[in-house]
Amino acid sequence: MDSKSINSELAVASMVDSPLLGDRHDGKIQDKQTYGSFHALAYLIAYAVGTGVLNLPSQALNSGIRMAIVTLIINSIFLYQTYCLLADAMSFAPTVDRLNKTGTTTLHLDYEIERKIELPELINIIIGRNARRFYQGAITFYMIGSLWSYAATFSGSLTQEFSHLFGVAENCDPDLNWSPACNRVYVYFMLAFTVICIFLTLKDLADQAIIQGILAVFRFVVLFIMIITATIGYFTVKDPMFADPHIPADWNWRSIVNLFPAVAFSQIGHHSVPGLVHPLKNKKKLKWLFFGAIALTFVFYTMLIISTVVFFGDKTAQLITLNWIKYPWTGAEPNWWQMVIKQTVILFVPINVLSCFPINAITLGNNLLDSVPPEKRTKKVQVGFLLLAAIPPLIAATFSHTLSAIVVLAGCFGFFICLVFPSVLFIKSRDRIQKHLKSRKVRGPYHSWFSNFGFSALYSIVGVVACFVSLYFSIRNNF
Repeated sequence: MDSKSINSELAVASMVDSPLLGDRHDGKIQDKQTYGSFHALAYLIAYAVGTGVLNLPSQALNSGIRMAIVTLIINSIFLYQTYCLLADAMSFAPTVDRLNKTGTTTLHLDYEIERKIELPELINIIIGRNARRFYQGAITFYMIGSLWSYAATFSGSLTQEFSHLFGVAENCDPDLNWSPACNRVYVYFMLAFTVICIFLTLKDLADQAIIQGILAVFRFVVLFIMIITATIGYFTVKDPMFADPHIPADWNWRSIVNLFPAVAFSQIGHHSVPGLVHPLKNKKKLKWLFFGAIALTFVFYTMLIISTVVFFGDKTAQLITLNWIKYPWTGAEPNWWQMVIKQTVILFVPINVLSCFPINAITLGNNLLDSVPPEKRTKKVQVGFLLLAAIPPLIAATFSHTLSAIVVLAGCFGFFICLVFPSVLFIKSRDRIQKHLKSRKVRGPYHSWFSNFGFSALYSIVGVVACFVSLYFSIRNNF
């Protein structure tokens, strides 16, 4: 079949399944809550900008600024391209599904991507049942570790900053062994975090659009404040603490095993794409939303790395917001507006993870729900799986605020989620359709110059190698 006839099929293909804006029952499309491009961008940013970004300056200090920025550039290019590959695989999936079931199909490729397909189902249709099981294990392990870290970070940071309000005189540093008094304050904050997150987890993503939009703006406002104040501090603060800070060589290759995972985890959001696309009104803008999320994170991350590492040098904290505890870094007491800046930056961590936890719990719950037959997915079952996704990490964080190597090991599976699975899904789905049509001219609605076998194979190989190398060094360094 030549490209002209394929284009004709694309032009006249009918809606075989429901579009993502609704589910079809008895030939009718049921209305769904939808949101626009800004809110979709806010969700993408919410998935990407977690606590990982606040560790990037520390990683850049160890690796060197130039090496960190080059790694960030490479990662940004890779992740944008695998976002697009995943979107094309989603548009191919209904056609592949019909081919698997009937051996024939009407080709339907447009920006609607037909119907909502969660990643486990997508993998089952295109690759197979075993790959689906592997993905479900990987995403469960990865996201439970992430949710656990969100909860512990929220309560730990608030305990350190506000324990004195509960009559605790000592320093409740999360990295130190806490007294019973510090643990008691930590549990109070965990209870508050649990109530808020359970409430938000049980709400539909579309219901959270306004909240997530506000928090997306807040994230970049705080990052901008940190960039500006650190830059001003570099030129104005004469405190000996920051005099001639030590900045290591720009190419410390041994640090790449820690730098690459940290950079990848600060931008990853692929596991959110099916749920995010479902209520999106104008899916033609999806590529630009991917580009916008990657570009915004790249620009702000780069400026944050340069401004903080150059100013703080070897005083750069593991969690960069902790450097603002002593703001304005002159030894004097802060005035009212300096206190506002200080508290805004310090509170960035708990507010940020408060918005990240529920949407990640929803994603994990939806992936777990996919193991249930469609006819049994009642509202009660859905709520049960959402609670199953949210409650165990909250319990774990309540009893352990010091995260062990399990979180580091779980993070290694992020490379499969953001590099390997999107690439393999694209290759397998497109090849299946091309073999049926006996043509190599099939293109998805999100096709770009990198949408080919060569680049997809490259991303898969990089993902596998990065995962096992990170896994090896994590085990060696922690056990």
